[in-house]
Amino acid sequence: MIGRGYHLATAEELALKITETSYSVADGQSVADFMHGPVAMVEQGFPVLLLEAAGPSLRQMRDLGAALVRKGAHVLAFTDRPGRSGRPLVIKTGLPESLTPLPYAVAGQLLALHRALSMGLDPDHPRGLRKVTETK
Repeated sequence: MIGRGYHLATAEELALKITETSYSVADGQSVADFMHGPVAMVEQGFPVLLLEAAGPSLRQMRDLGAALVRKGAHVLAFTDRPGRSGRPLVIKTGLPESLTPLPYAVAGQLLALHRALSMGLDPDHPRGLRKVTETK
């Protein structure tokens, strides 16, 4: 899960949801951090979710998406402006960039839900987790 600016926190949230509902290792990264190491893991079939929203970081996200597609990655892009970054999932928000994390997070939570269900897992009862954490 890769985001930038407003969408860094969204990437981290979606990575957490994928991890806890489908027991798949996922990581939320900024573009800059991803390009300083984790990009080396990308190979044919590597799954990547890009969080693209209209704004200052859109070009950098699209450039990264194009580079990842050239490496053979499976790139899904949540976007409000379809472009060249792999397979787009268009989320027409009509919102300023600062508010797009809300609908993108909901779309990512639905992705996590349906991934878990397709694997025969119960996303409402992740093993080893409780909805309420007691602190002492």
